[in-house]
Amino acid sequence: MGLGSSSMSRIKKDYLVKLIYSEIVISVCGALGSAVILLTAGATKSGLITCLIALIFTAIIGFLAGLEIPLVYALTDRMDRQEGRFSIILVFDYLGALLGALLFSFFLMPVFDLVGTSGILGMVNVIFLSVLFYKYKTSFPRRKLIKFFIILSFLVCGSV
Repeated sequence: MGLGSSSMSRIKKDYLVKLIYSEIVISVCGALGSAVILLTAGATKSGLITCLIALIFTAIIGFLAGLEIPLVYALTDRMDRQEGRFSIILVFDYLGALLGALLFSFFLMPVFDLVGTSGILGMVNVIFLSVLFYKYKTSFPRRKLIKFFIILSFLVCGSV
């Protein structure tokens, strides 16, 4: 996550587009990650290969998750000059993490299995980024391409 946050200094424009694309990748990797790791563990005799695949998924999701808050902060910098906006961003981030952890522990995992829960959480993420996309769709230069990736990621998450 720290690498994702520190890479924000290299991003100079198109914060909203970068946020949408990073959320698409997080959704797909999060939804497919558990299934791919479990399939790899069952198909190979080597724990090393399974660990490497798990590490790759973890690194991708961690890097992009670390990029989220700096991107949202940069977006709010252009949209609103409100004092304390960083603390507001963190409050919503922490409340979302708390709600997600409680739902995951007490509802999703007992009702669905690990792979099903991953797919559901990926779809929830795609739904939220779809709302964000349609709210600010005039800000995107290649709307059809982004729509295609949003629909494709929703189908991938739903197929898990």
